[in-house]
Amino acid sequence: FYFFWYMLGRFWLEFLRMDAVPVTKVLCGVVAPIAAIFGAVYILYCNSREAYKRVRAIALVGINKDMALTEFDIKNYKFVGKLYASKKNPLKYLYGKEEYLTVDFDSAEFYHVPKHYKNRFRQFKKTEAFSR
Repeated sequence: FYFFWYMLGRFWLEFLRMDAVPVTKVLCGVVAPIAAIFGAVYILYCNSREAYKRVRAIALVGINKDMALTEFDIKNYKFVGKLYASKKNPLKYLYGKEEYLTVDFDSAEFYHVPKHYKNRFRQFKKTEAFSR
């Protein structure tokens, strides 16, 4: 949110400067949003790769009811499975060269972390049972 408004304000302010070189006006308005997009894609990729590694490590051990997986973990692992199924897709090498392990999440018993678990935990912390 901050970066969006900063780039928008900076782009607008570059046109108000008297000493600015005309090239910097264009570069500021083009390069900054492109850098923000690349940054967002990189953060999404890192989160996706970590989630994939986490589920793969759990799948190697064997999923049991003591394991906790989020909805993002499961959907991300299934998405990576589709990448691995495609023989010509070069994106599968971004997740590692090891073999993809198929996991049947419907029949496996594990703790499904609720979607809004942080809000539920904050509400639980306010209760008397938590303070004991």
